[in-house]
Amino acid sequence: TRVIEFSTVVLRPSIRSFDVLNPTNDLYTFKWKCEDSGCSPFRCLNPCGTILPGKTVQIIMRFKSASMDTYNQGAITHKTGTHNMVTQHIYQIYLQFPFFQMNPQYLTFLLCVKSYKAQQFVDLVNCEEETFHFAILESSLLCDDQKSLLKLEPLSGVIQPNARLSLSVSFTPCCKGQKRFRLVLRMKKKPEPLVLTVKASCLPMAASLQVKMPDCVTRRINPDEEETLNFGEVEKSEQSFFYFLLTNQSKFSMVVNIELTGNVNLLQHLKAEHQNAVIDVGNHLQTSLLFSPRGICNLQDVNLKIKVKLGPSYFFAIKGKCSAPSIEFSFTRHNFGKCLLHHPGMVPASTTLVICNKGLKDVGLQCQFRNTPYMELDCGTNVLPPGAFLDVPIRFLPRELCPYHEKVTFVLNSCITREVSLLGHGVKMKKLEVEDPRQRKLNFGSLNSGCKMKKKVKLVNRSSIDVSFKLLLNTQLDQKDLSLNQTGELKLKASDGSCFVEILFSPHQRLAAFTAELLAQCAGVSYPLLTLQGSCPGVKVQLDQGHLAFGAVVQHCQASRKIVMINSGDVGTSFCWKTDKLARGLSITPAKGFIRPGMEIPLDVTFAPATLSEDIRYEVSCAIGSSSVLGLTVTGSCIVVSTNKEVLQFVCPVRGSHTQMLQVNNPMTQQCRIIPVLKGGPWRVAPFLDLEPLETKMIEITYQPMKMTADGTKDLASVFFSFPDGSGVKFRLQGIAEPPKVEDTIVCQLPAKTEHTVVLRVHNWLPKKQHRFRVLMEFLKPDKPDATMSITGLPFIDVPALARKDYKMSFFTYREGQYNTKVTFQNATSGEYLFYLVTFESLPAGPLSTVELVATVREKVSGSVTVENPLSNATCLTMECKCPEISVPSEHTVPGESKGSVSFEYQPLHARHSTARLTLHSVELGYFHYDLSLRALPPPPERTVHFSAPLGRSQVELVKFISYSHVKTEYSCSTDSPAFTVDKTVTASPGYRQPSEAAVSVCFEPYQLGEVQSLLTLSSDTGGQYTFVLRGTCVPPQAHGPLTIKPGRSLNIPFKNVFLQQTTYSFQVNNPCFVVKGFNPNFGPKKAENIPVSLVGASREPPGTLLRHPDPLLQGPDAPLLWDYYLQSPGP
Repeated sequence: TRVIEFSTVVLRPSIRSFDVLNPTNDLYTFKWKCEDSGCSPFRCLNPCGTILPGKTVQIIMRFKSASMDTYNQGAITHKTGTHNMVTQHIYQIYLQFPFFQMNPQYLTFLLCVKSYKAQQFVDLVNCEEETFHFAILESSLLCDDQKSLLKLEPLSGVIQPNARLSLSVSFTPCCKGQKRFRLVLRMKKKPEPLVLTVKASCLPMAASLQVKMPDCVTRRINPDEEETLNFGEVEKSEQSFFYFLLTNQSKFSMVVNIELTGNVNLLQHLKAEHQNAVIDVGNHLQTSLLFSPRGICNLQDVNLKIKVKLGPSYFFAIKGKCSAPSIEFSFTRHNFGKCLLHHPGMVPASTTLVICNKGLKDVGLQCQFRNTPYMELDCGTNVLPPGAFLDVPIRFLPRELCPYHEKVTFVLNSCITREVSLLGHGVKMKKLEVEDPRQRKLNFGSLNSGCKMKKKVKLVNRSSIDVSFKLLLNTQLDQKDLSLNQTGELKLKASDGSCFVEILFSPHQRLAAFTAELLAQCAGVSYPLLTLQGSCPGVKVQLDQGHLAFGAVVQHCQASRKIVMINSGDVGTSFCWKTDKLARGLSITPAKGFIRPGMEIPLDVTFAPATLSEDIRYEVSCAIGSSSVLGLTVTGSCIVVSTNKEVLQFVCPVRGSHTQMLQVNNPMTQQCRIIPVLKGGPWRVAPFLDLEPLETKMIEITYQPMKMTADGTKDLASVFFSFPDGSGVKFRLQGIAEPPKVEDTIVCQLPAKTEHTVVLRVHNWLPKKQHRFRVLMEFLKPDKPDATMSITGLPFIDVPALARKDYKMSFFTYREGQYNTKVTFQNATSGEYLFYLVTFESLPAGPLSTVELVATVREKVSGSVTVENPLSNATCLTMECKCPEISVPSEHTVPGESKGSVSFEYQPLHARHSTARLTLHSVELGYFHYDLSLRALPPPPERTVHFSAPLGRSQVELVKFISYSHVKTEYSCSTDSPAFTVDKTVTASPGYRQPSEAAVSVCFEPYQLGEVQSLLTLSSDTGGQYTFVLRGTCVPPQAHGPLTIKPGRSLNIPFKNVFLQQTTYSFQVNNPCFVVKGFNPNFGPKKAENIPVSLVGASREPPGTLLRHPDPLLQGPDAPLLWDYYLQSPGP
C-alpha cells in the first residue's frame, strides 16, 4: 500500500506525478481504478497504458474538490493486466481554504450628523495566487432597525492575486440614534463569508433660533415653517431692525448661511449681517436684518432663509414699506400781486402757510429761507407730531417798484426737500372815492331791534393802478348792529375800477342816535369815504333774583325752585335759555318764549345732582332777543342717598323671569311722578310711578338674567326712587340665575333603518354675535348605545345677534324601540347653553329599496342586496320571500363592521309584471324589507316539431317539455290548426330540487297538400305556458293494398273524409268483377265510413296482380287527389 499526499486549496486543482518502472522483460499493461463511492474528486489523467520492458511511465494524478466539503482521504487501485497484480494506493488530502481578510474588520462612525454623508475605507486583501470574485450581500447593508442604509462601492468585483482592493463605506443617517451593521462579503471558492462590523452614532444638527422684534418682543421660531417679519411703515432715512439669536445645541460646529432673495431693486434697502458664519458647539450667533429704505418702496415677495448646513432651515417672508412723510402744505405757490411800496406804519401784505402732518410719526421740519428786507417768514426748526399743524406767517414788504420772486425751501427729516414759491410786485398808491357824491352821507333813521336795513354804495378807483384796500367802520357800535358785506380785502382795477359795498344796519339792542364813519384803509393809511347815521329803540328784561340756592339734595334726586323774568321795557322780545350748554344736573322750564312789555314769566329751575359734592355751582345764561344776555347763578350740594336694609331676592332659570312687588312711600304732601333708576344686573322696572300725597304704592320689578350665575355668586343691582323735594330711597336687589329649562321636548316617530332629520331652532339671546355654539349630542336612553344607533350633526353653529337659526340633526337606528337624546348648544366662550330633549320612536321599518329584476320565463336571473353590519361581531340573517318564483338561502352571515351581499334568484313561470317582498331578519339589527319589482318577459317558442304524412293518413309525435313547477301541475293543451290534434290535458310531476320532464302526444292529420304550420300551446296557472311550433308536410295520397277479396264475398274498406267540409266522392273500378254498391258517396267533414266492395265471379287478373293508378278506385273532389286501393282475388 502506497500513500499519496495532496496539499491544496479548496476548489483549486492539485496535480501530483510519479514514475512507474517495468522491471520485467515483458510488456507491462496497467489500469488505474478509483474505489471511492459516488463522484470522486480524485482522477488519474492517464488511467491505462503500456510500459515497455525496463522503461518508466509518468503517472499524473489530479485532485480538485467539486464543493466546499472537506475530503480527508480515499483509495485508488493499480492493476496490471499481464501479471495480474493489484496494488492499492491511499491518498491523503490536506485541504486549505483561500486566505482573505478585511483590514480593518471593524469600522466606527463617531457622531455622524443627520443627512450628512460620512465615508471610510476598508481594504480587501487577497493572499492567494489566483484571482477571486467577491460580492456584497445587499440585505446586509440595512441596519438592525431596517431603516438606515450603508452604501458600499463596489458591491461586487474581482480581486487580483496577492493584491489589495480598497472598498468605500459611506453612511448617510436618516434618524438619530445608535446604528449597527453586519456587512457580509461572499467570496467564490470560500465557504465562509467575510464579515465587517460597522457601528455609527447619529446625532441631529440641533439649533434654536429666536427673533427679537422691533417692539422688543422675543419669539422662538420653528424650523421649516414660513414666518412673516413685518417692518411696518418706515420712513426714508429711518432704520428698523430684526435681531436673530441662533444657538448651536448640537455637538458639532455648524455652518450657517443667511440668504436674501427677491427683487434686486428691493434688496438694496435690506442688509443682513453674517451671511456666512460658523458657530462653535454651545455658542451663539447674533445677527440682524436691517431695513433702511433709500426711497419709496414696498417689500413684496422678499424672502429670508437661514440655513444650517445639515440641519434645520428657517424661512421668513419679509414685509414692510417706505413712504414719504405725510406732510401737506396749504399751498406751494403764492402771488401777493401788486402791493404798495412799504412805509413805516403800513400793514404789510401777508399770508399764512399751513403745514400739516397727516402721518403717524413725528416729522422734523427745517426752513432754509433767510428773511430779506422785502420778504419775512417766521419759521425755524420744528418737529411736527402726528396730526399737528404749523402756521408759517409770510409778509411781503416791497421796497421798490419791481417784481419779486423768492423760493422757500423746507427740509423734511433732513432728507426730503419741498419748495414754496412766493411772488409779488411793488406799486404806488392813487385816489379812491364814492362815485355818487349824494351818498357821502347815509341816514338809516330809527329802526327797531331785530329789523334790518341795507344801503348800497359804489366805490370808484380814480387812480391809474389797481388798488387793494379794506373797509373799516369807525364806530363804537357792535359789529352785529352795523356791518359791511365787504369785510376782506378789496381790489379795484386801475382807471375807474369800481365795486359795490352793502352797509347793513340790524340793531339787536337799544341804540341812541349815532354817527359812524366808513374808512378805507389802504397801504396802512385810513381816510373817510362817507358818514352813517341812525338809532334803535330797546327793551329791558331782568330776573327777580340772579342767585338761586338749593341747599342739600340727595344724589340722583331733584329739587325745584321758581324764579320770575320781568320785562320793564316798552318793546316785547323773545328769550331763550342756552339749554345746550346747561349742566347735566340742571334744567329750566320754559327754556324759551316771548315776553311782552311789562310782563312777568315764572320759571321752574330743577336741580338734579349726580355726583357727590359739598359745593355745586352753575352759571347759566339766557339770550334776550338777539341783542342781550341775562345771567343766573345756581348753587347747591349733593349728599348720599339712604339705602333700605331690606334686600329683594330673585331666583329663576337663566333667560327666564321672576317678578316681585316693591312698596314705595310718598313722603311729600303733594302729588308727584317719580322715575325709578335701575343700576346693574338684568332687572326691569316700570318707567315711572305716579303717587298721591303720602300714598304707598306697589311697583313691579322683574329679574331677567341672560347669564347663569356661578356657584356661590349672585347678580347684584339697586333701584333708586327720587322725589321732587330732593329726598330719595334706594333698594338692593340680588338674583340667582339657575341653569336653563329645556327649550322643547320633541317626539318623532320614524321607521327603523331610515335616517330622520330633526330641525331645532337655535336662538341667540344676545344683541351681538355670540362666539359659535358648540353642539353636544348624547343618548339618555338606552344607557349604553351601540353601533346600531347614531345621531349626527354639525359640531358648531353660528347665530347672528337676536336671531334664530335652524340646526339639523340626523338620527338613524337599525332596530325598533324608543331612544331618548339630549342636544345641547353651548357657547364655547361663556359656557351658556340651551338644550332640547328629543325622543325618537322607531317603528317597524318599511321597504329600504326596490330591486328590479327582469327575466325571460323559465330562465334564472340573480339579484342581490347589500346589508351593513355596524357591530364588531358577526350577525346571522334569516331570509324569507313568499313568492314561489324567488329562491333565497335560509341564512346568511355578515362579518362585523363590514357589508355583506345577499344573493337570490328569480325564475318566473308566467310572463307578467308582479311585486314581492324580501325580508331579512337579525336579532341584533332587526328586519330589513326590500320590495322586488319582477318583470317576466314572454319566452321564445320552444323547438320546432316536424311532421310528414300523405293525405288521408296521420303521424303521431311525442312532444317533450320541462316543468319547473314545484307542485304537481296539469297543463291544458291546444293547437290553432285542425291539421294537428292533441290531448286536452297533460300532467307533470312536481319539481322540488330539479325540474321534471313531461310529454304530450300530437297527431298530424293533414287535410290539404303542401306545408302547414301551427302552434301547440301548453298552459297552466302554476306552471306557465309553453309554445311549440308544429310544422307538417302533406304529400299526395299513397296507394293501399293489395286487398284480397274472396269470390262471393265482400270487404269493407275504411275511408275517411280528411277535408273540413262535406265532400262527395266517386268510385271507379277497372275490373267488373269488383262491385261497389250499397254506399252513400257523401261524406261529412272528418267523417270515416266503410266502403263495401264485393267480388263477383272470377277475376281475369292473375292472382296477386295489383290495379294501379290511373285507374282509381276512388276519386275525390279535386282531380289531382286520388286514392288508389289495389284489389285482388285469391289465386286458384
